[in-house]
Amino acid sequence: MAPNKWHPPIMAARILPHWVRQLVNYVVTGTYYQDMFPTYYRANTIGSLRDAGTAAGLVPLKIEYVSNHPQYCMFSVSAYRLATLIEKRLLRQNRFAWLRERIIGHFVQPKAC
Repeated sequence: MAPNKWHPPIMAARILPHWVRQLVNYVVTGTYYQDMFPTYYRANTIGSLRDAGTAAGLVPLKIEYVSNHPQYCMFSVSAYRLATLIEKRLLRQNRFAWLRERIIGHFVQPKAC
């Protein structure tokens, strides 16, 4: 499982400098800057996750975008309700699946000859 780099909050975080994310996170949640670390996205698209699994010698069975409740908006009742509405009304539609929060890959080891 990996966060989807195209999920709007993650896209916004990727654009902002680390110190800005630390400041916003502190203002919104009270989390101290020492508790927030830089993030590096390496396997955060379906293609890159498939490639990483294949490079490790695994066979992809299924890789899909999945939704979750918007815990990233729990700092505000209004923000959480809006994000929940977006998840339920928009992101559950197949045409917007690529914007869902996470990617889950199901891989297996190939059978030995």
